[in-house]
Amino acid sequence: MFRNHASCHTICYHYNTADTVNPRLFLIGDSICNGYQGAVRNELASDANVSFWAGSKCVTDPDYLRELDFHLDSYRYDFISFNNGLHSLVSDPEEYREAFGKVIRFIRAKCPEAKLVITTSTPCVAPEKTAIVCALNETAKRIAAENELEVLDLFAHMDPLD
Repeated sequence: MFRNHASCHTICYHYNTADTVNPRLFLIGDSICNGYQGAVRNELASDANVSFWAGSKCVTDPDYLRELDFHLDSYRYDFISFNNGLHSLVSDPEEYREAFGKVIRFIRAKCPEAKLVITTSTPCVAPEKTAIVCALNETAKRIAAENELEVLDLFAHMDPLD
């Protein structure tokens, strides 16, 4: 079983919390999510409210669902973008597959009215790490297909950084 890193980091913001008229988008991911959330928030400023949770925990981390549960209970979400992969590079592939599927089922059970989209991970600088990212993205895409979920393929929109 995957164990916590020596330190795990998480950052979460919920913008425009008093607004209950516009839909709420929840971005779940890692440092890349933290990087793009501002652009998403600015682009959707007049149409939707954005929340995000960016963390360094892999879905195989024993605390992942507990922390996700807290965030999913915070607000009613209309749209959820879910990504987890860059902090999963050392995870056992089978454990990752099982845990990723469990998280998808968990999100759907907690937020059945929300549109859930799977977002792929981005390339890494090191080619050997990018190869692992590709395998994790394929797992995420298979699980998305099994659950009839759309995929936002960030990897395809970025040039490999090698």
